[in-house]
This record gives sequence, C-alpha cells and structure tokens, in this order.
Amino acid sequence: MHACNLGIEKLFIHCLSENDAIKRIARSLGMSVVAQGVESIEVLHLLESLGCDEVQGYLFAKPMPVAELEHLLVLSQQAGVVGESL
Repeated sequence: MHACNLGIEKLFIHCLSENDAIKRIARSLGMSVVAQGVESIEVLHLLESLGCDEVQGYLFAKPMPVAELEHLLVLSQQAGVVGESL
C-alpha cells in the first residue's frame, strides 16, 4: 500500500519548527501535506506560508450529516469555490 498524504494534527500546527520539518519529510517522500484542526484565519495563513497542500477544520465546517454535506457541496459548486487550493 502506498501512502500519498501526510496529515498534520492540530497539536503540531502550533509548533512552527516541527511543522516545517514535517513538511520537508513529506515532500522528500513524495507526499502531500494535509493540516487538520484549522480553526482560525491566522493558522490558515501560517499554513499557507509553510506550503501546506490541503487543510481541514472548524474554520471551514464542523462535522455534519452526509445530507447536509452534500447540500453544502452543491452550494459551493454553484458559487465556484469547491476544489480551490490554498
């Protein structure tokens, strides 16, 4: 099995030097970097500066039922925001 993503837990997001090291390790292994637990614009900007590939967290949406997610995705597609990267 080949892994293609390396997730960074919220705990590590607040330690800049460790995050940079994690990002370099992921890149050297050919993996993309996914940051989890993003809850503020400041953290999002930090992750942008670190070159994070993808983010997820309460800043974007809280956990929700599938039907609600499907509705949100339809609205996002209509607004042209689904699939945008950092």
